Amino acid sequence: MIGLPIAGRPLMRAYSIASPIYADELEFLSIKVPGGALTSHLQKVKRDDWILLGHKPTGSLLIDALVHSVRYVYDLVHRYMLTSKLSDDCLVKDQAGIKFKYLPTVTREEFPRRARITQMIEPEPPTQEATFALDPKLDRVMLCGGLAMIRECRSILERLGFCEGSMSEPAHYVVERAFAGQG
Repeated sequence: MIGLPIAGRPLMRAYSIASPIYADELEFLSIKVPGGALTSHLQKVKRDDWILLGHKPTGSLLIDALVHSVRYVYDLVHRYMLTSKLSDDCLVKDQAGIKFKYLPTVTREEFPRRARITQMIEPEPPTQEATFALDPKLDRVMLCGGLAMIRECRSILERLGFCEGSMSEPAHYVVERAFAGQG
């Protein structure tokens, strides 16, 4: 949780930490919400301004990522870092080249991979092959985004044999509950 003192009281919201655990600074992923109670103030923060920081991580998406599916290309904010900078990182470059697979996809404008995540894991018609096959014995999934997308993905994952987990009871997939997306 990060925030600012607004009108003498702390205004806190959940944000995703985007910096690696070994970094000297914290980097957060944020989108500008027009008229947003906190983001309208955060976008004006300058160097040396105070930002409030919660004392522990919040939410359930506290593990590594799989597919980056967004509506618009500009939402792929960490694409450059994930596609090029990991291979230069002295701490992870050996494993990143072997184990990390980044599959960005965009749903509402032209992009080399244009598909909804649901189409990638269970295509329509069902006779087509999925972009990637998920196996609950090998794969873990994190869902964060619009409620309709989460409902659809949850249904598909459960048909594939995945069980929902939590931080206290890990399983095959988790849903980020701190994000209240409606899309």
